[in-house]
Amino acid sequence: MKAGIIHGHGWRDAWVPKPFRRLEPPYVPSEDELRALMDTAATAGPRWEWLAGMIAYCALEPAEALRVRGMDVRTVDGQTLVRVRGRAERGRDVAVSGRLEVLSLGLAAVFAPQSPLLGVLSPEQVNNRLKRFTEKAFGQVMTAQLLRRASVYRQYQRGVDPLIISKWLGHTNERWVRRVLCLPSRLRQVSQAEVIAAIAVEDDGGRFGAGTETDSSLPVSLRSVS
Repeated sequence: MKAGIIHGHGWRDAWVPKPFRRLEPPYVPSEDELRALMDTAATAGPRWEWLAGMIAYCALEPAEALRVRGMDVRTVDGQTLVRVRGRAERGRDVAVSGRLEVLSLGLAAVFAPQSPLLGVLSPEQVNNRLKRFTEKAFGQVMTAQLLRRASVYRQYQRGVDPLIISKWLGHTNERWVRRVLCLPSRLRQVSQAEVIAAIAVEDDGGRFGAGTETDSSLPVSLRSVS
């Protein structure tokens, strides 16, 4: 197209195949590296420590973490939950424990219920700061998206179903999670033999071959055949 071949031949459009993308498992930081990330972020203050933990452990997007307010942190039946809202403002609860639980409850107690826990930041500022934190903690730069992918992979390694992980992330389907995990589509895993064995053959209603019903769509010469 860049060479003008399509235009030269008078074609208005052309089908162009999607570029091939090789899927590889993401780099998954160890527990020691994740603790080092939290320690590094803590040097910038408890807000950054909480943010790094919510992205690395709970797979939050930076924009989702920025929307969390003090009133979104609550305890239900002894479990601390953080209410998270995505792009479509669909709310979901994310459970936190240990260090993240202490940080969540502490920040919620310090700031007003309607105040965002992270104050006024942009996703770009968050991502740039995370790159510096990860470079110091891991020895390599990781973006928020890469940290989220690693969190998904850790949950899968613990035996969590991709469908559950997708719901945990607030997704409407499991396509993104299965792509991150390099898993084939569930539909592709079903063989034709399984379909034939599982789908029941429905009765045709006895209209043909019973000798008691006729079909107006049949030629007259065939209706009298019994």
